[in-house]
Amino acid sequence: MRIVRLHLLERVVEPLLIRIGVHFGEKSLEKCKECKGKMVEAGEHLYLLPVKLSEKHEESAEYYIRNAKKIQSTDEIPSGTRACRMFIFECQNCGHKIVSVVDFLHVRGSEVLEGGDIYPFDKFKDFF
Repeated sequence: MRIVRLHLLERVVEPLLIRIGVHFGEKSLEKCKECKGKMVEAGEHLYLLPVKLSEKHEESAEYYIRNAKKIQSTDEIPSGTRACRMFIFECQNCGHKIVSVVDFLHVRGSEVLEGGDIYPFDKFKDFF
């Protein structure tokens, strides 16, 4: 049971906390997992997903790379369609990068969080 909780914390809660921190102006993470240096936001991208309302989809870097379509603003999100924000964070000490993907549904001008995950930047380096 403890492993399930830790997995849930790592896959869902941590990316959402990152998103909440970014939303409220905190542009950094606590520490790099490689060297314990300060992680800072190094970019943000918005993508449309081919998923409606609360349909489920595969949560993997490969899924996002294959299916996410770049958009410029939330005005381009059709009603009932999900989108995601991808935040790139970089360590100020060692340069290690990660990508935080936060999946959401745009409802009446608000982002209703549906999920999220953190991936190594290497999986996305040719995507951005």
